[in-house]
Amino acid sequence: MIKIMVVDDQPICREPIAEALRARGYDVRCAGNGQAAIQLLEDQPPDLMLLDVAMPQMDGLEVLQSVRQNPDWRGIPVILLTDHADRDRVRRGAELGIQGYILKSAFSLDALLARIREQLDQPKPASPAAEPAVEPRAAGPTAASPVTPPPVVTAHETAPAKIQAPPPTLPRLTREQLQKRLNDSPQLKTLAGVVAEVLSLAGSSSADRSELAAALNRDPVLAASVLRVANSSAYRVCKPRVYEVEHAIANIGFAGVRNIVSTVGVMDAFPPDASDGFSSMRCWQHCLAVATILDRVGSDSQTETARHLVGLFHDLPEIVLRQYFADECRLIEQAAAATGAPRPSLETKVFGLPPADLRTLILSKLGLPQELLGPVSTFLKSPVPQRGTPPLLRALAHAHNYAHGLLFANGSDAAICSFTAVEADELGVQESAALEPNQLRAEIITATSLLANLPRADEVRLAQPIIRPAPVRVWYARHPGFVAIDPVANAMMLLAQTQIHDRPPVSAADLANTDAVVLVAPQADSDQFSVREAAHVRADGTTVPVLHLVGRLPSRAGAALPAGVSAMTYPVALSDLASFLADCKTGEHGG
Repeated sequence: MIKIMVVDDQPICREPIAEALRARGYDVRCAGNGQAAIQLLEDQPPDLMLLDVAMPQMDGLEVLQSVRQNPDWRGIPVILLTDHADRDRVRRGAELGIQGYILKSAFSLDALLARIREQLDQPKPASPAAEPAVEPRAAGPTAASPVTPPPVVTAHETAPAKIQAPPPTLPRLTREQLQKRLNDSPQLKTLAGVVAEVLSLAGSSSADRSELAAALNRDPVLAASVLRVANSSAYRVCKPRVYEVEHAIANIGFAGVRNIVSTVGVMDAFPPDASDGFSSMRCWQHCLAVATILDRVGSDSQTETARHLVGLFHDLPEIVLRQYFADECRLIEQAAAATGAPRPSLETKVFGLPPADLRTLILSKLGLPQELLGPVSTFLKSPVPQRGTPPLLRALAHAHNYAHGLLFANGSDAAICSFTAVEADELGVQESAALEPNQLRAEIITATSLLANLPRADEVRLAQPIIRPAPVRVWYARHPGFVAIDPVANAMMLLAQTQIHDRPPVSAADLANTDAVVLVAPQADSDQFSVREAAHVRADGTTVPVLHLVGRLPSRAGAALPAGVSAMTYPVALSDLASFLADCKTGEHGG
């Protein structure tokens, strides 16, 4: 019988894993700490070890080092169990020859069993005693012997029932601790020095080109950014290449320089990625998209500067939070995954402030003027515009939604909905040509690469949507109450092979080249877009699944839905749309 050792100091994690393995015929022995594991190894070495990293007294890496230094144990496959995606520990484990690592807060039993079978099927070394002993080395790879961390098993590999680790203990910061952490972070100070000066000059009607050029030339990074943009294809049509900042300003204009400086100045203050996997560049890409949309639709020259900067800074607190409170954010994510509790409530427990107040406090530490801080703070507290909301706030909310529809978002849980005619007016556009989605998406991708001066590999990564498209053909029907400026339609065209229509399909001919139908309507009983009409799409015996997106569902709607018809209320998360399309691809919606 194959012997497996499970080493974990938490019984709530150790025992379910052991019982699941025993149920599948393995001989399982458990240890609650590293010293007990060594004693079991001396008694009878297992065929494979599942080894927790964080344990008191003797941690997992110390046990692993002992295993690799003992010629009788050296060939035992070891899979690390960890609560944290700790790169240094995993890299050290890779140096010591682990066969993989598993995040305890996000894995499935099937994935674990597959990894175990994979390792047990590997051929054993002929004579492990003849191998050279593994000497302790400093953590981290060296130039002579690069080490790549082994693959992680996550919940995305399989969908069956998960073995949940206990939720982590969340820290509680006092108001004084929070204030001190923010005050001690130099990058959170306002855009000072030359950046503040350039912003002031670029927004001043009395400043001239030479003053602005002189200020820019005092900061080589900003000067290089302005020259790079001025010589890009966006500004260099039928113009010679420019080599002086003053000539670049003439090509770009004061407003363009202001936008470049405000973006580059803040981008450079933050690393591209947080330790928990959050991508600052994805977030900046979203912010730049919102700012560009507001530039494109704005018509009031007096609020031009405010519109751009409000769009650029509206998600800045999220970047700050992930960068300077990375440990707290990681624990919050793990607790949310383990308990199902909403992230905002967990944030409130950790930081002692509601999420909107926390982000407003962060913005105040950046020294933003009140004309920017006020609108962004109000948006953070109420991102859905209400009656009487000032025009700039309504435009910000709708631009935020439209950017999500272009798949410029911080994550796949970003929500979108279609625009009514009133909402399109609030955004400030009358014709869809003012926001041509393909052209706008290309412009944002190019601008991000130019302003951040990204390496080619990062350019390629950021050009890819956050969700991969599915090979599904979609009939997308939009109720006449919505306009062609449509974030949901934009997202569907990026997520699948989508054709836009003004009516649902009604015949077998309509469905001949269709794998799925998406109907968007104000409510479930909207004219020909009702649930009954959606059911009629399947009445001819086809197996085409239907997704009904509505603003309001009637009571007991779920019980009344016909087979093959799904209903969701908008705003709808991008991940929910992707899940529907993935199910269509695998046939799970078929009847």
